[in-house]
Amino acid sequence: LPGAREVDECCQLLKAVLRDGNKPADLVGVYAGADKRALKQAAMPSSRRRICVATSIAETSVAVADVRVVIDAGFERLPVFDENANAEVVATTYASRQTADRRAMRAGSSGEAGKCYRLYTEAAFRTILPAKHEPASRRSELAAAMLQLKAVGVSNVLDFDWPSPPTELLICAAFEELLALRAIDDQGELTKPDGARLALAPCGPRTARFLLASLEAGCSEEALDVACVLATKRTLRRTDRRVKEEQKRL
Repeated sequence: LPGAREVDECCQLLKAVLRDGNKPADLVGVYAGADKRALKQAAMPSSRRRICVATSIAETSVAVADVRVVIDAGFERLPVFDENANAEVVATTYASRQTADRRAMRAGSSGEAGKCYRLYTEAAFRTILPAKHEPASRRSELAAAMLQLKAVGVSNVLDFDWPSPPTELLICAAFEELLALRAIDDQGELTKPDGARLALAPCGPRTARFLLASLEAGCSEEALDVACVLATKRTLRRTDRRVKEEQKRL
């Protein structure tokens, strides 16, 4: 499934189905930020039937043991640059054929013959799903990368030997952001000391500028709290206990 929210929603629906005592099964949600016990349970072999509802993290980062059947919804979530918002957003999009094949390969990982059920037609696989997605350098925000290139002495980033050259739109947007943050000057050179300090920060240029400004305003402790919240991809989660309390009130 594309993300953690969809995994949680699917798990809630499956719990109602699995109440039948004749068909016992362990239900595990696998995604970045999931409970460590759940991730450990997914990686351990089991004699009981187990259903793992997972994001793309199960394709590469987390090993799920004894996979016999894979159900592919045909979607994934990727960071892309939104021209209207002038910022990077996480968008749900069709999975690529390359990703779909990688998911299918997970079936039968235990050594036994496995099956992959795709929730889309073969025609959709061949016509709608792209062969592969664009590299991150051609679809993501580049302000942080440009700032690091300037910090290591690359004066002309346009001549930099990128593995996958970014588009002019992404390069212009990155320069505009760095200029607005006073990380570079009108000639595109790294400013000192502000630009150099932003390049050293272990966060994005916007958050780094925000933290530097908080030092001047005398509110660095509050700014650090806000920066931590901004750095967390999924700050608030509805736990099983909270869901049960809400259901009782209804």
